Amino acid sequence: MDEQTSVALTRLALALRALSKSTQRALHHGMHEGAGGMLLKNYDALRAKAGELIPDDYYISEVFALEIDADSNDERILAQLDLAVNQLLTYVESLLKEERRGSRSFRGSGDWRDLGRELQDYIVSSTRDSLRRAMSNIEVDIDLDLDDDDDETGDVYDRIRHRRDHLHPPEPPLPPKPPETDII
Repeated sequence: MDEQTSVALTRLALALRALSKSTQRALHHGMHEGAGGMLLKNYDALRAKAGELIPDDYYISEVFALEIDADSNDERILAQLDLAVNQLLTYVESLLKEERRGSRSFRGSGDWRDLGRELQDYIVSSTRDSLRRAMSNIEVDIDLDLDDDDDETGDVYDRIRHRRDHLHPPEPPLPPKPPETDII
């Protein structure tokens, strides 16, 4: 790989990293509508650029090509795109590391460990963010009907009722009915 190709791949890695952040932001903040098509177009352009820089690379030309179903919604497109962008980014960065070391093969165990750590960090981060999104939509409502006669636990139950009433205050009482008068 010559110097010019190496510089171009470094810039491509920066663009892929920015696309990855945008894709993750759109996924995690629920900004799905309209983002899927735009980010997919950006990904295809960056993958095509990688194909120009490394023309005979099977992984870039075939493996990292996305096939999106016609009935896919933007959220599903973004999820697939998030995986593909990070795979391509990891691959390009690995090529750059390999070039800097002056080797064309993974002979040292350090390269495999680095790749494994990167994948592990990505999987943990994605899982954590997915769980956070799932948990943010869960609402818990506890309704306890307990007697106030129990002195030991009465304080605890009073605090629970206070918190429950604070979240859902009771309805205000209706105004009294006016007295009925006979008008003659």
